[in-house]
Amino acid sequence: MSHIIRQCKSFEINILQNYIKKNWKKNHIFVKNAKLLRWQHKAKSKLNFIVAHKKGDKNFDAVIGYITTGFFDKKLISDKILWLALWHSKKNFPGLGLKVYMYLVNKYKYFNIGGIGLNDYVKKIYLSLNFKFAYLSHFFIANPFFKNYKIAKIKKRGND
Repeated sequence: MSHIIRQCKSFEINILQNYIKKNWKKNHIFVKNAKLLRWQHKAKSKLNFIVAHKKGDKNFDAVIGYITTGFFDKKLISDKILWLALWHSKKNFPGLGLKVYMYLVNKYKYFNIGGIGLNDYVKKIYLSLNFKFAYLSHFFIANPFFKNYKIAKIKKRGND
């Protein structure tokens, strides 16, 4: 049976969360926090995810999330950069993940596509799609007035 590939609708957020929970990671932040998922990916009546499902079946078989540079800052709309987010397809549908990716690329016609945090498997796919790679350095400044960090382990230095 062939799949329908389309934009995810905002009222399908529970279906998307269920897909992520069952097929990606049961404790993923988007599974735990729908508010964050909406903040990061909701655009009017849609979510910035392309989904694939069989006709007559509301459950997804593949998803790819994305964020455009203009999504959070309208001044950056002209940059035309698309940042890939969570990309996954069920193993029993070979090639479906590539189909949702191609749907996304054809829908937006962006010149630049970026992604971060990829594993070796995804890197092979990106290489076959002629992606170029670079490395990012991450930096932060810890708030000196905050002592109870929940997601960071801050080591004390000698003069602190």
